[in-house]
This record gives sequence, C-alpha cells and structure tokens, in this order.
Amino acid sequence: MSQSVRLFQGLPVVDATRGQVVHIIKGDLTGGYTRTADRCAIHRALCREQHKKRDDVYVHTTKVYIKEPKGRHWVRYQASIGLRMQIAVHDQGGLMKEGDYTLNIPSKSNTLEGARNHNAKRKTRKTARVKRVFHPISERERPHYVGKE
Repeated sequence: MSQSVRLFQGLPVVDATRGQVVHIIKGDLTGGYTRTADRCAIHRALCREQHKKRDDVYVHTTKVYIKEPKGRHWVRYQASIGLRMQIAVHDQGGLMKEGDYTLNIPSKSNTLEGARNHNAKRKTRKTARVKRVFHPISERERPHYVGKE
C-alpha cells in the first residue's frame, strides 16, 4: 500500500525529532511585519540564528517549517503555547516580548504518521449503529378534533 507524502512548496515534509529554542531580540521585533508567514519577528529570529535565507523558513500560527540544510525536505515543528500567544499578539498589532521560545516536536496525534494511522483505522472500523426501521405510511385516521366529512 503506497502512502501519500505531504508536500509543502513542492518538497516533502518531515516531522521534527528534536525541539529547538528561538531567541527573539529587539532587532527581530522592530523589523517584523504582522500577518505574514515569511516576515514576522520569529521568522527573522530563525533566519538570523540558523543562517537561513528568507524562503527557507515559514512561521504559521501553530506550525513552523524550516528547510533542511541540503534543501531536500521541510522539517515541521509545533509552536509552543507561549509562542502561539505571542504570534497572536503580534498579528493583532501588539508588541511581542523578547525572550526564548521553544519549537516543540509535534505531539503523537499531530504527527504525519499519526494522522495517517488514525484515518486508516477509521476507514476500516465498522460502526455499531442500529439500523432504522422504516414503517410504511398507510391511510391514517384523522385526529378527533377535525370534523368528519
């Protein structure tokens, strides 16, 4: 059975095996734009720390994609709760705080393999639903409050 491969910008996506820490400094905050996945403060911090080009890092609300050094695939991280809150504040026009934020590995239910396994189980599982019995409608008696003809 062939498994489908999730693609992001034409390259396969792989789940991260280790978490990372992102150090956001004041220069990242002042140069970042709101509501853009490729120019926010976290994006600038990751590009600065990992010496990446602008197109090698994408930051979304819950997921962060970083291109592997040889450029063969994307590594997918899950943003921590604190980082997600700061992204929301930054996107709404507020000022993000400097500090260290973590990029976690995806939880078991959010991994690519976990989603595939869950869907495979779901397709083969039989439901225990009781079938409805349909009664044919015959000529019914009129209610007692309706006058007889």
